[in-house]
Amino acid sequence: MLSRFDTYLFPLAEGQKRLAGTFGLDVASGTMEWSEELFAIHGFAPGEVVPTITLWMSHKHPDDREPIRKLLVGVLQTGGQAAVLHRVIDARGKHHQVLSSFDASPAGTGAVECVQGFMVDLTRSIHEEARQAADDALHGAFAHKSVIEQAKGIIMALRSVDAETAFELLSAESQHTNTKLHCIATALVSATAHGEAAGALALFKTAGAFEAGKDTTNPVCSEVTREPW
Repeated sequence: MLSRFDTYLFPLAEGQKRLAGTFGLDVASGTMEWSEELFAIHGFAPGEVVPTITLWMSHKHPDDREPIRKLLVGVLQTGGQAAVLHRVIDARGKHHQVLSSFDASPAGTGAVECVQGFMVDLTRSIHEEARQAADDALHGAFAHKSVIEQAKGIIMALRSVDAETAFELLSAESQHTNTKLHCIATALVSATAHGEAAGALALFKTAGAFEAGKDTTNPVCSEVTREPW
């Protein structure tokens, strides 16, 4: 069995717990050696159970067992290396997403007598990456909403229209130019910061249909699809 195994798992910070263990399989007897971390991945304390290939396979997700069995049989027949991304269900019923790797070297007889490998629990890393992506999306949504509200205020002040009409103008420009709504709003807010709001608004392709006092049921407006920012 491999004696040392270190891992780096993005995006986990230094000091955050990582589970990665090693194992060895004696092909003839079906018995295995597990490191402490491999026991932990399977929900056991070291020495709590006697690791065997049967126990090892029983903790695979039912949908993953047959592909893993075929992969292992192939390695045992010919030797070589293999890796598989799969799921482990531990003794408490908790699901783990793991990466396992096998290394089978034929002995002098030409037959594979033992297999060495490692297993890395990716669950925390995957969850952390998903959490960060969700946070980034949420922050982006709030930022977009804020700049759109600013742009609406600018249009309301310059054109003496209500909030709904201001939003319709932004939406129509977005649709007409095939540009994301928040990008249109950002450009207008930036122009305003440089004292060029009126000129920027005058360049809107659809601005002519939204002169102050126009009926806001104008077909140009009513057909606008309000897309999320």
